[in-house]
Amino acid sequence: MQAKSHDRLPGVWCALVTLGCAASLALGGCGPGRIAGGLFTNEQAGYRVPLPPPAWAIAARPEADLVLRRTDGAATIAIATRCGPPADGPLPSLSRHLFFGLRDREIAAGAERSVDGVPALQTTLVATLEGRPVAVSAVVMRRDRCVFDLMYVAAPEVFPEHLPTFEGIVAGWRFLRPAGDLPAASP
Repeated sequence: MQAKSHDRLPGVWCALVTLGCAASLALGGCGPGRIAGGLFTNEQAGYRVPLPPPAWAIAARPEADLVLRRTDGAATIAIATRCGPPADGPLPSLSRHLFFGLRDREIAAGAERSVDGVPALQTTLVATLEGRPVAVSAVVMRRDRCVFDLMYVAAPEVFPEHLPTFEGIVAGWRFLRPAGDLPAASP
């Protein structure tokens, strides 16, 4: 039996999530979160998102606020937050760190959008990571002194199948406080 290209995807995802979130940690770290009532809430960064159906499991990754992995290993969704001094630069510059380590990048789409009233940039691309093809959709937004990175990664052949789950998480994103009402940074 021939292995499917997503059979090793969890390792590839871990590498991609680690690359993206390591940059987040270097720039201020990721906040803690809790799960209740079908929602993941990060009080420190001030947001909540809906959790996907049971075919997605929570994976322990200290580099991210939340990592969700399909139980069949076909796809991963990660959310990372970095808060601290205001992040400089336009959203395209802030999103580039998510794609470090990817080779042969071909951007399929890039579009501005709004996430709970906040301007965001969504970039979709195909690339290779560790010699394997991957498709990625990433949404980056900035609010107050935090940058929020949401990533969906899958083998190209299953990417369209699980993209609606990622889009549902993005559409369900809610900030917990009005802009400018973020708690003081921890020492």
